[in-house]
Amino acid sequence: MREKLYLESDSSFFRRFVLLPIIVLLMVVGFVLSAVVFLSLSHVMFYGFNEQSLADLGHFWLSCLTRPQRLWEAYAEWFYVFRLAAAYHKLVPASFMPLLGPLLFIGATVWAYVKSPSSFKLWYRLKNHYAKFEDVQKMGILNGTLFALGRFQNQVLRLCRPLSVFVWGGEGLGKSSCVSLPSVLESDDTCLAVADSTGILAKYSSGYRSRLGKVFYFNWGLTDVPEKGEFWPRWNPVSPKDLPVRGEGRLAYIKMLVSCLFPSEKHNFWEKISQTALEGLLLFYVSKIEQAMANDYFLSGLLEKGRIAKEDRELLQSYYRAMNPELAAPALKALESGKLTLDNYLPVGSWENVSESWRGKEFCLPMFADCLMQRYFAITQEDEEKAAVGGFKVMLGEFIKEAQVFGYDRRAIQVMQQLYYMTRKQRRIIFTMLMAPLTVFRKSTIRSRTSLSDFSLNQLRGICEDGSWRVTTLYTVADAVKSSGFMSRFLIDMLIAHNLRPRSEEGPFALAFVLDDFERLPKLSKLAAGLTQGPELRMSFLMLTDGLHLIQNKYGMEELEDIIGNSSVKLMMAEDKRRMSEHFNKLAVYGTRSVQIPAVDAGAFYKVKKGLADANYYHRIARDLMNHPKTVSFDKSHYLLLVEGFYHLPVNISSNNFLRDGKLKSKAACGASYILDETLAAQRNVQDVDAPDLIAVLQEGGINIEKEEDVDIYLEDKYDEVVETLEEDSDVQTVWAEEISNRWNSAPSAAENPQDLRVKNDDWWLDEEAFKTADSDNANPFESLNEKN
Repeated sequence: MREKLYLESDSSFFRRFVLLPIIVLLMVVGFVLSAVVFLSLSHVMFYGFNEQSLADLGHFWLSCLTRPQRLWEAYAEWFYVFRLAAAYHKLVPASFMPLLGPLLFIGATVWAYVKSPSSFKLWYRLKNHYAKFEDVQKMGILNGTLFALGRFQNQVLRLCRPLSVFVWGGEGLGKSSCVSLPSVLESDDTCLAVADSTGILAKYSSGYRSRLGKVFYFNWGLTDVPEKGEFWPRWNPVSPKDLPVRGEGRLAYIKMLVSCLFPSEKHNFWEKISQTALEGLLLFYVSKIEQAMANDYFLSGLLEKGRIAKEDRELLQSYYRAMNPELAAPALKALESGKLTLDNYLPVGSWENVSESWRGKEFCLPMFADCLMQRYFAITQEDEEKAAVGGFKVMLGEFIKEAQVFGYDRRAIQVMQQLYYMTRKQRRIIFTMLMAPLTVFRKSTIRSRTSLSDFSLNQLRGICEDGSWRVTTLYTVADAVKSSGFMSRFLIDMLIAHNLRPRSEEGPFALAFVLDDFERLPKLSKLAAGLTQGPELRMSFLMLTDGLHLIQNKYGMEELEDIIGNSSVKLMMAEDKRRMSEHFNKLAVYGTRSVQIPAVDAGAFYKVKKGLADANYYHRIARDLMNHPKTVSFDKSHYLLLVEGFYHLPVNISSNNFLRDGKLKSKAACGASYILDETLAAQRNVQDVDAPDLIAVLQEGGINIEKEEDVDIYLEDKYDEVVETLEEDSDVQTVWAEEISNRWNSAPSAAENPQDLRVKNDDWWLDEEAFKTADSDNANPFESLNEKN
């Protein structure tokens, strides 16, 4: 439950010296009015509603105004009459009416008190104490299987259900050795995704976790050393293992991938539209590579057998039906009549504008980035007129025509058409911004680690081996290298986003994320959604940090409040009682928006009051720590644990250092399991193993670039220009108005003519020589198209 509440300490002065006297005055006035009303009602019931009765009431009211003690005298008279009537058994309903006034007032006062925070404070004072064993049992942290948070009365505290834990303590207090490492070693029935900045967790836990199931270790700076038998796990987010078949599922997956690859701010127009552009181009290349491979497959069948096999006809028909009807009709007719041969076969895809080094390989993000850069640079070098129009626009025109002919995804065509008709300044901004997140795939180690997939996102809920399900463990190291941090963030975001929707093909295990050195990890764009929806989807988080201010710098105040508020368990570490108190006071700054609802019965005090802001609890705990000398002292081996619903019962726990626990020490001594499992390494496709260098790819396209640094400098300069443009034209409407005005006042060149996007009968794909199968060194079939533009 979330709502904005004020802090008790912020309003104590106002309540004490202003609000309290007003409340007392209102109570007195309320009591007097209720007494007068019910005495008057009793008089009317006795004597009837007549002129004399109303005159008596008027005289009574006037006397109460001029002489207030008259009210007490009236009550004394009523009480005397009431006793006499009771003695002679002459009581009537009117006899009880004056009594209802004070009773109603008392009831209203009690009700108002119960509704006020003051009642909850009283309940808190009566119930607040350090948790006892029976209290801990009610919290659901005994006899669990998830995480290992510490020891209480010689029992290790573990969660019984998927909840998120936020651990805050100073450096050197044992967050890794006493919480994160024991949690990884003790969560045997849970799949884990572990991220840290040093790799220390994998060093001491991956060996033991490999006995439970497959382990994938992603240190993004490492590459395979085949001669030593060292093969490191690879992950290709657009691999067929993860990418759904064409349809709504694929559109949703690509959209999710783009949101993780290129996170954007909520109200940033340029980032949003660049995301859409990246989504459309990815869909184009996914379809292009998919159909180029399908075309190779069909051609090989025709070359070997002279015909299309029966089992392949339906697939080929689906491609022909999606293609341009005028072009595909003859081939479709021949296929349906069984007369399709190599002579009348119509290709369903093309490798054009894909480097020779990438042809035949699994589609991946390095290939995607290379194709965009190679074609963009080639256009700007080969034709001055096209360069003047803009390489991105010419490239879009080529892509749109190809997509229309081969029947690529409609969403890709729609997005590229919208980009094509944008203004030149807009396209320049968008192209530079969408290329920014792809720059990481120029690094050779990242290219090799993302060129194919040994790991699928679906496998992080378990892998079925020999008919039985086993847990999966994934480690990723986000060290100081920028590319490693980017890929670790991208991978974790993809894992969270993928698991926000349950899927039938996944394994039976719960999933937990262990984020050590949380303040050093890159900002996770999907973390807030994961924390909110996690418990329902059997997904939990363990976040450990020693610097809230560093997290606030990355996530902002509001998002950090949500992270802390949505963490059901808080574990606080400090060197002594004073620092523990300071920690809670600082934590209160981020607890004003979250409301803590007690999970236990609060009796009459709780029937209408639902709880206080978390910050109130934190301030009270901090104050109690310093004001009560008999409270337990804290040191590096003792922590305070708060569980959702039981904030009034803090748990004083002792550390669970893995080096001092015989069972944990033996598990940690199992060594490290970094290298990819041999069975998974043997399943790799040979043609996908080696990723070509970026410079080689660009040189194959005729681009005279000798060093990778030249590409970096060029893209960085372009990005700096875009940043300057965005700063100058922060208003979107300004850019639109300026560019539309410029285009209106200038005549379009031939290359800008929108009519060129229409499929014409003399285009290159109608030439029967356009798809020679024997000659792999054909001239670019798009050259005729370019000449026409």
